[in-house]
Amino acid sequence: MLPDPQSNCLNLWVYIDVRTSLVERVAGRAYVIDGTEDERYAVLKNLSTSDYATAETTGVPKRFVAVPPVPGIPSIEGAVHVDELQNPATMNAIFEPLLRKIEANLPQQFTFDGSGEPSVWKASIPDNALFVVTGLLEQLDGTLVPQAGTAHE
Repeated sequence: MLPDPQSNCLNLWVYIDVRTSLVERVAGRAYVIDGTEDERYAVLKNLSTSDYATAETTGVPKRFVAVPPVPGIPSIEGAVHVDELQNPATMNAIFEPLLRKIEANLPQQFTFDGSGEPSVWKASIPDNALFVVTGLLEQLDGTLVPQAGTAHE
């Protein structure tokens, strides 16, 4: 029996420079989690404080350009201010390349159809997938401090 496509969910992370509040890279990881939306959210939130260490990572697309709030630092290609992620269009544009990368790397699964014939199945990321976004504050010493994740669908 194949998993319900609605059980496909994601943890997404944004790496936030503690000095400038700029985001230059993002990360994500796909899961198949059974249960109610609340149960799946609880699992994602629990995993959000540690699974970034093994997540797929990519830079913010170069078309985004940020002006750091620190005087004397030039504009930075491939960066956004963390507040810009409140805009769903910006959030989608920043995470879209990462989501396609994650989906492309999902493994094929072998199963059998109703008549006993072998078939290949591969999970996908639905447009309405439940996901949690967690900020990772990058400290001056390189330490990452996860912030509370928020659920989205």
